[in-house]
Amino acid sequence: MSISLPNKVCGTLRQLAHSLTSKQLKNLSEEAIFEIFNPSDKAKSESLNGVCLLYLKAVNESASKEDLKGLIVDELNFDEEQFNILSKIFFKNEQQLKELLVSTSDEQWPIVTDMDWRLDAVIQSSALNKRNQERYLIKLHTDENIPISFNCSFAQLQDLAFNLNQALKSINRLINK
Repeated sequence: MSISLPNKVCGTLRQLAHSLTSKQLKNLSEEAIFEIFNPSDKAKSESLNGVCLLYLKAVNESASKEDLKGLIVDELNFDEEQFNILSKIFFKNEQQLKELLVSTSDEQWPIVTDMDWRLDAVIQSSALNKRNQERYLIKLHTDENIPISFNCSFAQLQDLAFNLNQALKSINRLINK
């Protein structure tokens, strides 16, 4: 299993690997844990957000020490000492992070009750200088009668379907544990 993070977060964490001493990293990492447990406080920097996301993704994916090492050392270019600091703090707080994720999942989000969609095809438009462009208009109806609308290309719709499928698989894995 490998932990995946957004490219921007990976870039921020790579910069951290090269710019912080081990002592600074330890302080930042401990501060990240503090920030996770105090969501009312705003994260102080992109670095702190990156470390928070790293920890939350690791908890969410039940990462082993080898998974963390693969991401932190191999992909993000942290050295062994920095990895040891991050992993020690992570595993020390792993149970609390799991409990935090479970407690925040109790928030009530609107439930999608129905969906309408429409395919708009622009065959040719001199005003827009476009040819053969397809756009999907998606409208989700919720239990709170608040419609959520968006439009996307076919590729974006495929990406959405893929991500929803991945989320469903993750939920099923958690349920079956």
